[in-house]
Amino acid sequence: MEITTEILNKIGSTSQTVKWFKKSFSSETASLKDVIVNMAKDGMMYNLSCLFQNLYGFIRDFDGDDFHGYLKSCLDAIDEYAKDNPIYDEYKIITNDENSFSAKLVNQAIHCNTDARFSKVLSLGKDNRISANEYEGQFGIKGDSNIVSLNGIESHLANIGNFCNISSNGNSDVIYSNGISCKIALNNHSAKLLNMGSYSQISENGSSNQIINKSKSSRIGITGYFANVNSIGDAVSIGSVGDNSKIKSEGRNVTIVSGGATPEIEAIGDNAVLAVTDVDRFKVGKGGSVAIGYHDGERTRFAVGYVGENLKPDTWYRICITTGEFVEDFQDDE
Repeated sequence: MEITTEILNKIGSTSQTVKWFKKSFSSETASLKDVIVNMAKDGMMYNLSCLFQNLYGFIRDFDGDDFHGYLKSCLDAIDEYAKDNPIYDEYKIITNDENSFSAKLVNQAIHCNTDARFSKVLSLGKDNRISANEYEGQFGIKGDSNIVSLNGIESHLANIGNFCNISSNGNSDVIYSNGISCKIALNNHSAKLLNMGSYSQISENGSSNQIINKSKSSRIGITGYFANVNSIGDAVSIGSVGDNSKIKSEGRNVTIVSGGATPEIEAIGDNAVLAVTDVDRFKVGKGGSVAIGYHDGERTRFAVGYVGENLKPDTWYRICITTGEFVEDFQDDE
């Protein structure tokens, strides 16, 4: 992720930060990794903390690639800083008298439980177990077989390890996962999850959570309300029993089963299969097939559709409950 003077001004950085940036980078352009490393070397930790906060506000309604770049830059900076910093070679805790800030910087296995506000846990080892109970923590993990529990508010987690169990029970958490076969549970509200790891299992049980899945062969289960799911991976299975969720899939050979009241489902990848009991409108791509449940006033019936027969590809449809036929939906395509 690139940082420029224009971006710093746009996100509301202090004049001191902007002045330092111009002095440190004459081109007024630098990677986020280099900004983090140089700020840390110059002892500008408060300015660095403010930069993280401002950047999060800048990308919180993130595009997946931008968010991925933001967190990858943070972890790359950890690697760079660790090369010449001996505290990464052993377990060390840094905290002040009020315990309002706690940092655990390690290059080995770690078992930690922190109740401190603004905790920062950066782990480059394996077999980590992290539990955070306060809010606005920042956690970077690169090891395997991690177990992470976030119980606070507005925590940031970047995980690049394999076989991780991640549980988010607070509100407004931001989670990036690139591990393989991870199990991720969102039991909170207004969280944002970007999953890049294949064969992951994602459970969404809160409300107003946003999930972006860019992996293949993952399984996503939704029991909460007002979820927003955007999946780009192939062979993904999505099951929803929560109400007022929006589901969009661009992968091939995707299966979507929904038993909740869903405003819309969009599955525009090839050969998608939809089985839905209550949906306002839907769209499927080439080779798609659907079974939509509806109540005709007397009993529940199913309308079955196949793209190329009674459905067009990439076209919004509603179901007419009096005739059981699919009717094109001509409202604005958002």
